[in-house]
Amino acid sequence: MDPKLGGSRYLGDIRTGAGCSSSSQPPWLSYELQANHSPPIFLNQFTISEFIPPTICSVTATESPLDNMSSNISFTVTEEHSSPFFGRLKVSNIQPKGSDPVKVNKYLYIKFKSPAHIGNSDVNGVTHPWVDITPDITNQELTVTPKKYLAKAKLNFHQPYTFNGTETFTFFVNGNLDNDPHQFTQTFTLATDQIV
Repeated sequence: MDPKLGGSRYLGDIRTGAGCSSSSQPPWLSYELQANHSPPIFLNQFTISEFIPPTICSVTATESPLDNMSSNISFTVTEEHSSPFFGRLKVSNIQPKGSDPVKVNKYLYIKFKSPAHIGNSDVNGVTHPWVDITPDITNQELTVTPKKYLAKAKLNFHQPYTFNGTETFTFFVNGNLDNDPHQFTQTFTLATDQIV
């Protein structure tokens, strides 16, 4: 379908992540996502057109009409070790959606919603082979009660890097991910060498 027309687009598969439990749901669930706005369609601009059990706690992004963003990058976001006071949001399985590899010349940009302020010391990146990464993270306060922030992480690579699907980027969150983790896991957007 032409993205200029808006409407329904299939944007991803929602899967149960680590720490989730649901005896009534299979491990893989596919849902149609309804975009709230005409393009550009960002991953945080849709509503789920079918009921989602509260045990869903990760999302795999697979499609968007925007170039060099999540449109070209497939990745998984998982909530881990959550409590009312602390949790982790982990980005993994970063791979190209098509035939072109995911490459970073200067930086990887990750944007997402969080229940707490994310600082430069709150992210741990693991690459294979290892490359030095310097984070530069800013936060925009979205709501006061409950607290919700838009975290914008510019992860500066000290040398060019090609992703191979083994990398992980873990964000340590000093806030409550326990009650409704998918409201944060489904907001992630990734881009290489551009701020979106």
